[in-house]
Amino acid sequence: MHHQHVRACLPYRRGFNSSLPTHTSVFRRPTHLAAAPPPLGASPGTHMRHALHRHPLPSPPPSCGHPIATCTSATLCAGQPPPPPHLHPRDHTSTMRRFVGQYVAPAMGRLASTAAAGKSAAPGQKSFFKATEMIGYVHSIDGTIATLIPAPGNPGVAYNTIIMIQVSPTTFAAGLVFNLEKDGRIGIILMDNITEVQSGQKVMATGKLLYIPVGAGVLGKVVNPLGHEVPVGLLTRSRALLESERMLGKVDAGAPNIVSRSPVNYNLLTGFKAVDTMIPIGRGQRELIVGDRQTGKTSIAVSTIINQVRSNQQILSKNAVISIYVSIGQRCSNVARIHRLLRSYGALRYTTVMAATAAEPAGLQYLAPYSGVTMGEYFMNRGRHCLCVYDDLSKQAVAYRQISLLLRRPPGREAYPGDVFYLHSRLLERAAMLSPGKGGGSVTALPIVETLSNDVTAYIVTNVISITDGQIYLDTKLFTGGQRPAVNIGLSVSRVGSSAQNVAMKAVAGKLKGILAEYRKLAADSVGGSQVQTVPMIRGARFVALFNQKNPSFFMNALVSLYACLNGYLDDVKVSYAKFYEYLLVNKDLSVMYGTATNKFFYMYVQQLNYVIRFFTLNHPILNAEVEEMLKQHTHLFLQHYQSKMNAIKTEKEIKALKNLLYSCKRAV
Repeated sequence: MHHQHVRACLPYRRGFNSSLPTHTSVFRRPTHLAAAPPPLGASPGTHMRHALHRHPLPSPPPSCGHPIATCTSATLCAGQPPPPPHLHPRDHTSTMRRFVGQYVAPAMGRLASTAAAGKSAAPGQKSFFKATEMIGYVHSIDGTIATLIPAPGNPGVAYNTIIMIQVSPTTFAAGLVFNLEKDGRIGIILMDNITEVQSGQKVMATGKLLYIPVGAGVLGKVVNPLGHEVPVGLLTRSRALLESERMLGKVDAGAPNIVSRSPVNYNLLTGFKAVDTMIPIGRGQRELIVGDRQTGKTSIAVSTIINQVRSNQQILSKNAVISIYVSIGQRCSNVARIHRLLRSYGALRYTTVMAATAAEPAGLQYLAPYSGVTMGEYFMNRGRHCLCVYDDLSKQAVAYRQISLLLRRPPGREAYPGDVFYLHSRLLERAAMLSPGKGGGSVTALPIVETLSNDVTAYIVTNVISITDGQIYLDTKLFTGGQRPAVNIGLSVSRVGSSAQNVAMKAVAGKLKGILAEYRKLAADSVGGSQVQTVPMIRGARFVALFNQKNPSFFMNALVSLYACLNGYLDDVKVSYAKFYEYLLVNKDLSVMYGTATNKFFYMYVQQLNYVIRFFTLNHPILNAEVEEMLKQHTHLFLQHYQSKMNAIKTEKEIKALKNLLYSCKRAV
C-alpha cells in the first residue's frame, strides 16, 4: 500500500484506546513500540509502517490526499489545507490525555482513598492509614478487644501492624494486631470507633506499623497517642497533625545501642533544692518519682517542666530542653488544669501534652508512653534535649493487664502478664544521652509510679526501680507535716551522683550531705527526749527549712542561700524565719513590713550573681572575702531589724500578718 493512502491518525472517539500510537507519538519514538527503528532518512510513511506493523489501524484510507504526516480525520480535513504541526488539534488532545492519565488521575485516586479512610477516625479527624485488602471478618468483641477470623486464602497480617475494620461503606475503625493464635484467629486492640464495631464486619490489612507525626509542629498542642490534636478551646478543632507535620516517627522503635550512648554528665535542674543538691538529675537519666496518692508526684514533674522555661531563656535555642508530658489514665479535668498551668508560665512554647485520659480505651493508655517518647526521640536524633514525663506508669501497667486478660494470656504475679517487665524496660531504655558522633542529643525520663500505703516492695514499683537510675521517694508523713516537696532524702537516691552537678553546686552539696546525714541520725536518737544543740542539729534543721518550697527557685538563689546556711550565717536565725531570710537575701523587690531600713545588702547578690559562679568555681581570694563580708552584714541587719521586731509580736492581727508573710516567702523562694 502506498504510504499516502494509509490513514495516519484515527478520529477522536470516547473510550478509544489511548495506548494506540498517534502521528505525534510515532515521530517521538515511544518506548512501548517493539518494532525495530526505521533507517535514517526514511520517509514519514516508512515510520508509520513500522508503527502499524505492531498496531494495525482498522480505518479506511484517507480521501483528502494530504501527506501522511499532516493528515487528520476526514471531518477535520475535508480537502482543507492542514494546520501547522505545532497547532494540530490532535497534539493538544493527546498531550492532555497523557497528562491526565499520568498525574491527575493517580492524584485524584489518592485523594479519594484518603478521604474514605479519613472517616475511620473520630469526627473531625483523619486516619493515617489506608486499607489495602480484606483478610477476614470480626468474630467477637470483648470490651476494647476484637477477635478476627481470617478469610480463606488471605495473605495474613504481621504482629503490631495496623488493620482497618469497615464499620460502614465509608467509615473504618483502626486496630492494632496484638495476638496471633494457633487456630488462625487474630486478636486486635481497638483504638477508635469502638462502639461501631460489630461481628461480621470486614477487616482490611494495611501492612504498616504505627507511625505518628513528630516535629516542631506538635509543640504547644494537646495530642492523643494516635497523633490527633485534642481541642482545648473554642478556637481549636480536632484534626490530624499529619495535615501540617509530614515527619513521622515509628512508635515501636528500638533503644539506642551501647556504642551510640555517652555518659550522663550534664545537669537538668528541677528548681527544688532538695533534688538538685541531694538527688541530682542529669540529661539522659531515668529518675523515678514514687509515692502514695496525693503526695506531690505530679507537682514535682510539672514544676520541673516549668523550671526549664527559665533555663531555656538563658541558653541558646538549640540547647533548649523540649518537654513531653504524657498523661495516662488521668481525669480530663487534671489534664486541663495542667495545660492551663503550663500556659500561664509560658511553658507551652517548649512543651507537648500527650493525653490518654481515663475515658480513652485501654489500648490508647497502653500506647501513650511509646508515642510520647517517639516525639522526644525526634529532637534527640537532631542534637536537641528532651524531657519526658510519664504520669503514671502504674496505670499503663493496669491497662496492659486488662488487655492481656481479655486476650486470654496467662496471668502472673498480681494478675499481670509475664512480660510486664519488658513493657517498661523497652520504654525507659529509649531514654539516653547520645555520643557527640550521634549529635549529642538526649531524652531524660521522669516516670511516676503510685504506691499503696508506702509499699515500695510492690510488683510494678520494684520493677521500675530496678530499671531506672534512681528514685525520688515522697513520704506521706512529711507531706502531712507540711514539707513541700515531701522528699524523703534517706530513701531517695540518684545513681548518677555528682557527675551531673554544676561545679558550684557540687562544692556546696558535698559538705551538705554529711551534715544532713548526721542530723537525721541525731534527730532519730533524740525523739521524746532533750535535743543537744550541736552544729549538725542547728544547721540541719535550717537546711530542712530551706528545702521547703512551693515553687521552683532559681539556681543561683538556691546556691547563695545554701552557702550562707552551710557557713553558719543562719545559726542565730529562727528556723521559722529561715525562708524570710532567704527571701530578703535574693530578692531585689522588697516589701518592708516593719519600718524602713537600708536594704542595699539585701539584693547585692542579685546584682552580682555572675561573680558567685566564679567564686565557687575558681575560689578567688578577693571574691571570697567580698562574699563573706556581704553575708555577714546582711545577717547582722536581719537579726537586728527584722527578727527582733518579729519576736516582739503579740497581737493576733500581727501574728496573722506574719504567717501570711512567711507563707508568701515559702512560695517565692
